Amino acid sequence: MNTMRNFRLLVVAMTILFGFGSAHAEIQKTKVKKVQTAEQFVQAMKSNSHILIPQGVTIMLTEALVDADNCAAIGLKEISIYESNYDIYDKKPTLGYYDPFDGPQLILAGMRNITIEGEGTGASIIISPRYSYVLHFIKCRNITLRNLTLGHTEEGYCEGGVVGLYYCDNVAIEHCDMYGCGTEGIGAEHTSNLRCDNSIIRECSYFIMNLSDCKNVEFNACEFHHNKEFPLINVKSSSNVAFNNTYIHENQGQLFSIQGGNIRLHECEIEHPADKLGHTNKINDDNSKWIPTEEPVVVDEDEVMDEQAEPTRYWDYDWMDKRPLVNSGGQTPGIVDFFKAFAHKSNSPMVRQAVTDLDNPQAAESIIEIDRSNGYLLVGSKSDTHEGPDYKVVEACYWKCDNGHRIFAVNAIIDTEATMVMFYDYDPRTRLLSPLDIIPQRMLTEGSILALPRYGKSMQLLDMKNIDYQLASYTYTGSEFVFLRTNSKRIVQGKALTNSYGVVDLVSYLKRFYPEYVN
Repeated sequence: MNTMRNFRLLVVAMTILFGFGSAHAEIQKTKVKKVQTAEQFVQAMKSNSHILIPQGVTIMLTEALVDADNCAAIGLKEISIYESNYDIYDKKPTLGYYDPFDGPQLILAGMRNITIEGEGTGASIIISPRYSYVLHFIKCRNITLRNLTLGHTEEGYCEGGVVGLYYCDNVAIEHCDMYGCGTEGIGAEHTSNLRCDNSIIRECSYFIMNLSDCKNVEFNACEFHHNKEFPLINVKSSSNVAFNNTYIHENQGQLFSIQGGNIRLHECEIEHPADKLGHTNKINDDNSKWIPTEEPVVVDEDEVMDEQAEPTRYWDYDWMDKRPLVNSGGQTPGIVDFFKAFAHKSNSPMVRQAVTDLDNPQAAESIIEIDRSNGYLLVGSKSDTHEGPDYKVVEACYWKCDNGHRIFAVNAIIDTEATMVMFYDYDPRTRLLSPLDIIPQRMLTEGSILALPRYGKSMQLLDMKNIDYQLASYTYTGSEFVFLRTNSKRIVQGKALTNSYGVVDLVSYLKRFYPEYVN
């Protein structure tokens, strides 16, 4: 028996070895092509290709598919996604387009060994037709999507998701952000060996995913949030579907619909109304955390807050109940990654506006300071009134911890006496920010303001009437914060660097734009 077992193991090992050798040979043939326009992207789409989208470049794919004449000019033919025999694409790989209703979508049929990758952060592929998939693969094999943001410009109905997979094999989605308003993040039929790692599916209008007649599907360290409104995770006649270390929260609708087969959960965290979980009896659960919640309230992103409202309306009092997931596209997260993760879960309009300004600084009316090397950012208004200061400023920073974690802090300030400081612990293993209650009440005294450090490790409690006078410091040692009452001139650490606004940090921002209120 042992001899037979060893023989089988040897056969398996040789199969894997020769399989890897064959895959390696295919990889060696790939051609790397860097693209910056939709037309370049389409023309580079061939088997055995590695397509790179530079950092910060957005491919508006619809521009290359705007009409039939333009499609013909770049070599695209109209094909049907409802072909009765997809085997024709095995012998004849085809790059084409299909118009389901309000605009064409790109179709990749029968392609092999394609990697589409974003360099750095901010590389994205978007489309405008609401009923189309951003990327649609038919009978494709060995496909990798890596470090990309993929989505629609407008909300779709009935059909039109983000990534569509029909009869595909060996598909990897890594460090991608798939957002609506596509009807679903992933739609897969008759697809095998699909792996999705460290990726997000958010803000889709109908579902999170639809898996039909699929096998060997795995989601690792992913996040699904703010999706709606029908059964969200739909698994039909599929086998070996697993979710590992995945965070599911703030979605609307029944969570699971499982028809045929079971799914496995391993150390997931699920926040969802208890009466809308769906077919949990068909789930094999291994040490997951289930957190019952109320039905999430839909927030109108265009809501305009009353400028006469109390300052506390700009704060997020629920921040201690939230655990944001940091998506850094596979890179070591920086200050902007931390802040965007925090802001995505915040219900503060001031914080959401700060993210909007960071994403589009040319159009922003705010003052923006980002110091990536020191891990500090500031977004502040320039407004003022006759009655007194009327500013809103958000600053953020992080500290490196001895245990490999990081402490991330956000300081939200309105006028001269209203402030809220929020702290999170970042675990690089889970990529989650966990709230910390570490500010003692004595740090926030009347007539004082807390400034986060751009340099060094010390927060400083400052006299609001004399911003250069430090009342106390709060220094991080790598394992804890140490409070020290100083009553002395403010300690300035590091070289004073300025940007186009002449702003260095919170103190210099206040002194430059509101000197009459801080001196």
